[in-house]
Amino acid sequence: MDFTLSKQQQMVQKMYREFAENEVKPLAKKVDAEEYFPKETVEKMGKLGMMGIYFPTSVGGAGGDVLSYVMAVEELSKVCGTTGVIVSAHTSLCAAPIYENGNPKQLLNSLTKGIVSGLGRASASNSAYGTSTIQIDAAINSGNSGGGLFDMYGNVIGIIDYKLVSNTSASIDNIGFAITINEAKPVINDLMTKGYVTNRPGLGINGEEISEYSAYMQGLESGGVYVTYISKDMPVAKSGLKVGDIISKVNGTAVTSVTDIQNIIAELNIGDTVELTVYRAGATGRYTTKTINVELAEIELS
Repeated sequence: MDFTLSKQQQMVQKMYREFAENEVKPLAKKVDAEEYFPKETVEKMGKLGMMGIYFPTSVGGAGGDVLSYVMAVEELSKVCGTTGVIVSAHTSLCAAPIYENGNPKQLLNSLTKGIVSGLGRASASNSAYGTSTIQIDAAINSGNSGGGLFDMYGNVIGIIDYKLVSNTSASIDNIGFAITINEAKPVINDLMTKGYVTNRPGLGINGEEISEYSAYMQGLESGGVYVTYISKDMPVAKSGLKVGDIISKVNGTAVTSVTDIQNIIAELNIGDTVELTVYRAGATGRYTTKTINVELAEIELS
């Protein structure tokens, strides 16, 4: 790999080096000794594009590349480690978080930012299939649903699905969900070529994760998936599975999340039968283990 700097990169490196020597180095001892960082220095770095080096200019960044960012951190850290960390942390907090692009209120090229709050969340908007989603804290507005969820390199990692909203009993902020791109790709292909999603087997349930700690507190041997929904239009409705059951195994394989169950089902076909090992609470609250067979059916999505 050729690491020779281009003329433009050499100019950028020189600019960073001169800024570090003239603006940062004279204050380095005070910054480290007093744990103080002058606001004026941050403003100057912002004007030079150091606070968002590889952000596109369309969203207020410098439009540079990752190598320019590395050079900036390197040159600043040579004279003041604190300054290098500040630029690195700021860029990471702005660039490493994911970005979602949508069109709320007809505001073209609208961009919001946030972090990944959780993985493997069940999709409440598609309860019959239990689609796995990415939980994010980025703002989701009307018009965002169906838009892309991007990482710091511009790669699409998901499709915006929905968000939780406040009601009279609970105040909720910044809890949104995006379908993972690995699940979205075959759906997009089916919709483009056939107009509907084909050959998608499912149990017809939705559930929530029961942690090992919660399982221990309830006297269970392991965690699992607490069944919160059963589709009345799927074979599972006649299988004997009940809301409140805790699925601990599918075909003998331990599961602790909806994603675990989905990954097993993804390898099977419509019409196949899966064996569920479940914990069921009795009238006294004590759990017994049951084995239930469920036929997989097609989830019709359009």
